[in-house]
Amino acid sequence: MIPQASQLAGIRGSTNGIQLIGNKGGTTTLTGRGAGGEPTGVAVLSDVVEIARAIAGGGTGSTPLGYSEWREAKNAPAGKSILTAYLRLVVRDRPGILARVCDILARHQINIDSVLQEPGMPQDHLPFVMTLEPTEEGSVRKAAAEIARLSFLVQKPLLLPFAKLP
Repeated sequence: MIPQASQLAGIRGSTNGIQLIGNKGGTTTLTGRGAGGEPTGVAVLSDVVEIARAIAGGGTGSTPLGYSEWREAKNAPAGKSILTAYLRLVVRDRPGILARVCDILARHQINIDSVLQEPGMPQDHLPFVMTLEPTEEGSVRKAAAEIARLSFLVQKPLLLPFAKLP
């Protein structure tokens, strides 16, 4: 989700980071110790989701990670704008989960850019994330709604568009 050249890409472990982009001050990156583990991840992701919702609702101000394309797609017909998305699933681990999710994405003509599952996570609360290649917003939302009905999910899927393309 973060370009490799960004200072944020180098942040590791329980260190938190945020990048502020201002019209007059330019880019400022703040880092510091975090709580570590899931509490930090949940807090940071919650903030990112709130920013994304505000922007998707027509709010003003900077866009996440400086993606100006987000606002440019507002003129596209509903559901027809193209987006790249992050999809996080938290599941009770068992064989076939990835196959089921991939089948749903394929039926909606959605290609996967990457999949990440950290080793050693709890089997009854296993997070994994996917980034999706650019595709129509309506297709992504329909696929996410279908995925949300799968029995192995522990939480509702998190779909976070992180760039919209014209």
